[in-house]
Amino acid sequence: NADQTRVLDIVGKHLAERSAEQLLMYVSGVGGTGKSHVIKSIVGLFQLMGREHNLMLSAPTGAAAILINGYTIHALTFLPKS
Repeated sequence: NADQTRVLDIVGKHLAERSAEQLLMYVSGVGGTGKSHVIKSIVGLFQLMGREHNLMLSAPTGAAAILINGYTIHALTFLPKS
């Protein structure tokens, strides 16, 4: 859909410009809206550009992190669990 395309356009432009500035994005939506699909497309874009080492993925829960082959927010940022 248009929102998903917009996200991929933003990420693609950032990659193409080889910007030194870090791009932070938050993909949200209710279940079944295609969040994991968008994230997997972003991963594919990074792989095509040979820059997968520049990408870190996180999700709020372990189940969501598994779906995107990422980390929980706590694990990625070293936040305490309590």
